[in-house]
Amino acid sequence: MDTRKSYKIVYTIVQRPRDGRKFWLRIGAAFVNADGSWNVYLDALPTNGQLQIRDARALDTSVDGRDLPADAA
Repeated sequence: MDTRKSYKIVYTIVQRPRDGRKFWLRIGAAFVNADGSWNVYLDALPTNGQLQIRDARALDTSVDGRDLPADAA
């Protein structure tokens, strides 16, 4: 099985209070099981209750470990 296809990144979108800019914040990973179910592992909980689960490569292009602006996607 191609592990790249079964691996996804979990993000939440947060808005900075000082300037209103939105950023994708990586908070975990998700894996597809052989039966099609998912395991989601979170390193943090979103304060807005919303998760974005994307392909591992979709937004994982941050520079120096910094998160990307939401409009960069």
